[in-house]
Amino acid sequence: ENSALYQDDGYNECDIEKNGELEILQNEIIDNNVIFDAGANVGDWSRLVLQYHPTTKLHLFEPLPSCYQILSKDKKLTSSKINNIAISP
Repeated sequence: ENSALYQDDGYNECDIEKNGELEILQNEIIDNNVIFDAGANVGDWSRLVLQYHPTTKLHLFEPLPSCYQILSKDKKLTSSKINNIAISP
């Protein structure tokens, strides 16, 4: 099973301190960056980006109408561009 291959590297780990996302938020993203959140779901990650970097320009992509509605009503995301579409390569 492949899960053993990723046991200690944070793969599939929801804790941002363990999976490397906190390090990226703190060290790789800078203010005024343009960030695409593909598969934004209900915006948890995007809100976290804005918490650390409030001037970041966010473009959220979420194809599910129910999640899109939640994103559209989120007052913390009013400066973000929210798209009710999926993106793929």
